Amino acid sequence: MDVDRSPRRVLVACTGAYFAVRAGQLALSPVLPAVVDDLGLSTASVGLALTAMWLAYAAAQLPSGLLAARLGGRRTVTISLIGVAVGTACVSFAGSTVALVAAVALIGAAAGLYYNAGASLLAMAFDELGQPLGLHKLGSRGAGVVTPVVAAGLLAAAGWRSVPTATALAALLGVVVVTRGIPASSGTGDARSLRSGLGAAIAAFRRPAVARTTLFTAAGEFVEQAVLSFLPTLFVAARGVSVGVAAGLFAVTFVAAAAIGPVAGHLADRYSGRALAAATMAGGVLGFPVVLYAPIPALPVGAALIGLSMGWTAPLQSRVLAAFAGDDRDVGFGVYRTVYLALGSLGSVVTGSIAAHAGWDVAGVALAAVLGLAALGLAVEG
Repeated sequence: MDVDRSPRRVLVACTGAYFAVRAGQLALSPVLPAVVDDLGLSTASVGLALTAMWLAYAAAQLPSGLLAARLGGRRTVTISLIGVAVGTACVSFAGSTVALVAAVALIGAAAGLYYNAGASLLAMAFDELGQPLGLHKLGSRGAGVVTPVVAAGLLAAAGWRSVPTATALAALLGVVVVTRGIPASSGTGDARSLRSGLGAAIAAFRRPAVARTTLFTAAGEFVEQAVLSFLPTLFVAARGVSVGVAAGLFAVTFVAAAAIGPVAGHLADRYSGRALAAATMAGGVLGFPVVLYAPIPALPVGAALIGLSMGWTAPLQSRVLAAFAGDDRDVGFGVYRTVYLALGSLGSVVTGSIAAHAGWDVAGVALAAVLGLAALGLAVEG
């Protein structure tokens, strides 16, 4: 059965799988204080574990494309979900720093296998990709909103180890959803197709439009990684609000990001993806000054504008997916994801360094400047 015979089922299954994968990645953060106390770990050790997870996630992007090309999209997504389930189950039994680092690195590597295969399945199921990619992103954004709330409830009711256990069960449920919702698709299994995909990726990146789009995507990812890592800290350090208020404002950012994804994707299919990406990034250009300098009652507006700035994903990714032929899409998109995630991963360390040396005001202005330059580049692109 061909994937494109049931596009809505494919979209629902992929969105559910994305939710389960991202929940596995995010589940540990809300319970970190309890983990530190229970295992007697230092904050630095836990930070090392989370860094290992995100590095493994970035490193898995190209292998994801290779696996999807060889095994097919559904098998690759299933492998990703099973890996996340195993990794989160191991976290629930971790008793040392080494065990915790190994378990969360497995989560990161397994989660990294998902997105390229999922996006490729959507590309085979839909002729216009902007709106499906935007709706698909709801899986990730939804996990960002739901996971901290559920984790807090489980922590209070059953302790921190119940949180990774629950996410392991969610990942296994995702396997069932994928098996029932996505028809089997076979990979080529042909080494020549892998070489062809890499060759197509290199050729595509030589095109100025694809190279520029990759840089614009990296700029958006740079800011998004910084926001995910430090926005609550910025609220507390720069504006003096409580940790609880900062968490609420952070949730506003995620809700806005979840809302803009499908809208931006739909409009990108109808009009200009380039213009839509520039417009959403402009939200962050306005949002950071509001967060830094506007009266305290205006902080939710600034938080929402920063969330809207994350709407670049579907418009820009659909442009790159369209640049690859079907046989080369898995590997080519994997190369693209590897490049922009590697560049974007610098957002956390650069922002943290700026804040440490020059203050959070300067760090926030720098993030607004990155988005402003990317938005300007998109606006003037021919």
